[in-house]
Amino acid sequence: MVADSVTVISRTAGSPSDGVKWVSDGQGEYTVEAVEKANRGTDIILTLKPEEKEFTEQWKIRSLVKQFSDFIEHPVVMDVEKEDDKKNKTIEEETLNSRKALWLRSKSDVTKEEYDQFYQQVSNDFSSPARVLHYTGEGVVEFKVLLFIPAKKPYDMMFGEVKVGPKLYIRRVLIMDHCEQLLPPYLRFVKGVVDCADLPLNVSREMLQQNPLLEKIKTNLVKSVLKNLEEMMNSSFDEYVSFYKEFGSFLKEGLNHDWVNREQITKLLLFESLKTEEKKYISFQTYVDGMSEEQKEIYYLSGENRDVLIHTPYLEVFKSKQWNVLLMTDPIDEFVLPSIPEFNGKKLVAADKSDVSVAPEKENKESQKEYSALFDLLKKSLENIKEIKISNRLKESASCLVSDKDGMSSNMERIMQKLGQMDESKKADRILELNIDHPVVQSLKKIYDADPADQKIEIFANLLYDQALIAEGSKVKDPLAFAQRINQLLVQSTGH
Repeated sequence: MVADSVTVISRTAGSPSDGVKWVSDGQGEYTVEAVEKANRGTDIILTLKPEEKEFTEQWKIRSLVKQFSDFIEHPVVMDVEKEDDKKNKTIEEETLNSRKALWLRSKSDVTKEEYDQFYQQVSNDFSSPARVLHYTGEGVVEFKVLLFIPAKKPYDMMFGEVKVGPKLYIRRVLIMDHCEQLLPPYLRFVKGVVDCADLPLNVSREMLQQNPLLEKIKTNLVKSVLKNLEEMMNSSFDEYVSFYKEFGSFLKEGLNHDWVNREQITKLLLFESLKTEEKKYISFQTYVDGMSEEQKEIYYLSGENRDVLIHTPYLEVFKSKQWNVLLMTDPIDEFVLPSIPEFNGKKLVAADKSDVSVAPEKENKESQKEYSALFDLLKKSLENIKEIKISNRLKESASCLVSDKDGMSSNMERIMQKLGQMDESKKADRILELNIDHPVVQSLKKIYDADPADQKIEIFANLLYDQALIAEGSKVKDPLAFAQRINQLLVQSTGH
């Protein structure tokens, strides 16, 4: 026989002794010849190279059968040598496969313990799943589904390479351990199996990529997973929050990649907010349901953590009006928010952008004209300032920095700097807003009116800018100069 070859000898029932012998080395060619065979049936003979001897070992054979043929209907048996207490050796036939395909059984016939055991087998997780999806898909293509939504991140998702897709079986035979064509990457936390009898057993990875049946199954699976998550959120919100803390970032990836289901994914997102307790979450729908008639837009503020955001000057006007603001503290929020321009007809607006109009415009034209000369002078003393204008959002603070409507937010700047994509010394031009009702700004105006050349004006300008930087969570460019300006003002105020 040829080394590293497959030989198949077969004889049909009713034939006296005429058989057929088929031999191939797997390189594309084969030979067929007539042979004599005493018994009906088929013999498959594998001829291995010496270095592939491990494939004759019992442990290896058991492992391969367990991996690829554990659930096929017919028993896979092996002759095993066993020894009794008296050291007598006998050869016994042992069945290697379990033949128990849970997904082919009725859902009512499977116990929770069986689901948990199977989930642990396919997921490398030792806990119970949050949800079990067990059903038969029908229509143009029929397939069996047994998927699991985890409650916690399995070990391999935290420390190993995360692979996408459930196991693909065709009539109980494992075809692929992770079929990427069945689920999108953002649902990579979903584990389980899909069994489709309509696919050919000899299907290749290339054929799968071009098979229209796979796309139909994928559409069905995605809708089923998202529907189950929505049901969990509506029926058991605390359980969903626990799940969301583990996998919320995965769902957000889908906003930029799954445009068909973007609306459904948006409904599943949760956020902390100005009016909720710490570590409590609400959805977009809950936010909209709580809006007053006066409020027309959904407001949000992104940053590193709740403690920083809750004390920023951007929220002062919202607190005064008792309007809620979503607090987005996941770094991925900055990258996916452009995918959610609105929800239920309500536009999403960043609280730290220049287009916020939460307060009626003051009679600013005269005030802006009154302060224009001072603002022009202040601007000359400051870097990265595109404009200085009177603020309608500040109630308690003297100043804040805002971005243009389409400009990069300060939080995005910090993220890009941490990723090494942006030099810390380079900042986008910002707009400095000043609260003309604040005593500091009013004092500054009096100093300017008395003497436009007063050196304290430049000191005030830089202090107002630096405190706005600190309030938004950014770093002061020159901490030493910041401290010296404060000391200088303290000395001047005491007359020493």
